[in-house]
Amino acid sequence: MDNLAKDDEANISMEKLRAEYEKLKEAYAEMEAANEKLKANTGLLLETLFAKEAKEKKYTAIIENSPGALFLANPDGAVLEVNQAACDMFGYTADEFRQMDRKNILDMDNPAITKLFAERKETGRTKGEITVTKKNGEKIWVHVSSFVFKNPFSNEDRMSTVMIDITERKKMEEALKISNERYVFATKATFDAIWDWDIVNDHLYWGEGYEKIFGYKISDKIDNYIHSFDNIHPDDRKPVFDGIDKLIRGNALNWTGEYRYKKVDGEYAYVQDKAIIIRDEKGNAIRMIGAMQDITARKNAEEELKEKNNQLKELSKHLQNVREEERKYLAREVHDELGQLAAVIKMDVDWLQIKMPDVDDAHKKRMTHASSTANFLITTIRKIASDLRPGMLDELGLNESLEAECRKFAATHGIACIFNSTFDDGELPMQSKTELFRICQESLVNVMRHASATKIRVEMHEKDDTVELSITDNGNGFDTSQKTKTLGFIGMTERCLSINGTLKVTSEIGKGTTVCAIIPKSKS
Repeated sequence: MDNLAKDDEANISMEKLRAEYEKLKEAYAEMEAANEKLKANTGLLLETLFAKEAKEKKYTAIIENSPGALFLANPDGAVLEVNQAACDMFGYTADEFRQMDRKNILDMDNPAITKLFAERKETGRTKGEITVTKKNGEKIWVHVSSFVFKNPFSNEDRMSTVMIDITERKKMEEALKISNERYVFATKATFDAIWDWDIVNDHLYWGEGYEKIFGYKISDKIDNYIHSFDNIHPDDRKPVFDGIDKLIRGNALNWTGEYRYKKVDGEYAYVQDKAIIIRDEKGNAIRMIGAMQDITARKNAEEELKEKNNQLKELSKHLQNVREEERKYLAREVHDELGQLAAVIKMDVDWLQIKMPDVDDAHKKRMTHASSTANFLITTIRKIASDLRPGMLDELGLNESLEAECRKFAATHGIACIFNSTFDDGELPMQSKTELFRICQESLVNVMRHASATKIRVEMHEKDDTVELSITDNGNGFDTSQKTKTLGFIGMTERCLSINGTLKVTSEIGKGTTVCAIIPKSKS
């Protein structure tokens, strides 16, 4: 969520700006209080300064130590006295101030300044924020306080003016304004429901996305963190609350959660909620900002896909069961019908050999060949029937069938194949036995075709509530990230899934391969 990342950066910057702005405000308030106190005594102090030479140094020190630029002037604006702070602020010397016109630093056409002059003329005092011009032409913002007083000795009007540089504060305010505007525009531009939680005061602000997603009017929005939990689905409420509570109490900065949130029509929308937390200098959580994205469509699609996958798994399971039943039926028919017919042929040929011992050599050879062919036919029929469905699996169980398969494989391909089992398969369902047997067959075929192995180890054992069948070879091995998506591996995986199991394949080039089928030990 690029929008959220940008918003997060803007929000953190805005928080820093606000903190600095608050510090400036506090400093400014202290300065203003000091200047107000100074204003009350400025007239008397300055006039006494001229009248009483004995106190001149004391009053001069007060003026010079003023935190703001202090001016004492005639009603026409002619400067009589300034302090060093005024000289430092504007870049003029005291003598230059006494000789210059106030228009050098004030824009007399500025409505704000005109208003201040009118207010002072009417009430005798004024204050406000204006821009002034320094000697180098630079414009700065100042807070100005000015009042008129009477010279106690000459009874002439005098004006006292104090200016405090607030340029930095104004810059901070402008930056804060821009940041706030950016935040508002971001909430308008995104379809996410952006929220901003003041943890200290427990106030929750919602962006316009809240109305777009959930239908609530912004004026009716929930503005309290605890009350907002009422709209979270009851089943999701505790994990969401616990997750946020853990974040606040810990040191992490980010949180992500998915849950259901009630809309204005009573329906629930699935949302993904991502948030960052802002902490003070002591690490205490003071603010949390996040965005809720409506993922209802995605969740519905995921549920639909999950349902389709379940249906496909059930179909695959059904087809495998049907195939096994068909193979079982064909094996029985081949063994019973074709096997009996082949046996009859063999018996008839043997009978002819016994009853016709005096036939010529050519006929004897034909009868001998027919007898041999009948024997081969019987052997072939038995092999086909066994390949279709080993009768041993139904009659003696999985362990004996796997051991017999290993012996047959070793005899046929000349590769040592050792079987070992520490598990009694008597309680294992027939479907599980069948699928494990077929997985072993497929694994052995893969070893024969691809591994160039000299030794294979097939093992059956139980672990906790599971049964594990592993087939390990010492062959070539392969990169599992490249070759586990073949039809053979997919078929074995589907067989495992059909009995609620999992298939794990571990291999390393040059170090052999292990195929492990893990299924639950339950009887059902």
